Amino acid sequence: MDPSIIGAATLNGLLIGGIYTLVASGLTLIYGVLHIINFAHGSLLMLAMFGVYYLLTKFGLDPYLSLLVMVPAMYLLGFLLYKGLIGRLAHGKDENILLITLGLSILIENLALMFFKGDTRTISVSYSDSWAPTWCPCPS
Repeated sequence: MDPSIIGAATLNGLLIGGIYTLVASGLTLIYGVLHIINFAHGSLLMLAMFGVYYLLTKFGLDPYLSLLVMVPAMYLLGFLLYKGLIGRLAHGKDENILLITLGLSILIENLALMFFKGDTRTISVSYSDSWAPTWCPCPS
C-alpha cells in the first residue's frame, strides 16, 4: 500500500464528509426554523457548485474567493424563491411546500442537464496537488 494513496483517499473522504455535513446541517436548519421541507436543497447546491466552476474557468477567480460572490448570490436566489414562489403557493401547509420544492428540484436539475450537459467537470488550481504536509511519511 502506497502511503500517498492512503493519504489522498483519507483527505478526499474527510472533504466529502464535510460537504455531507454542511448539506445535512442546512436541511436541518431550514426545516427547524422555517418548517420548509426543501427537496430543492441539493439542486441549489449543484447550482452553487456550477457557479464556482464557471467563476474559475471564465473569470479566473479562485474557488475560495468565489465564496464572496456565490454565498450572497445563492442567499438572494433562496430569498427570491421563498418570497416569489414558496411563500405565495404554500399557504402554510407542509404538503404544499414539499410538492413545490420537489417540482423546483426537478425543474432545476433538468435545466442544468440541458444547459450544462451531463459531462463531469473538475476544478484544478495550482495548490490542489500539494496536499501532503511536511510531516507526512510519504515517499518523494
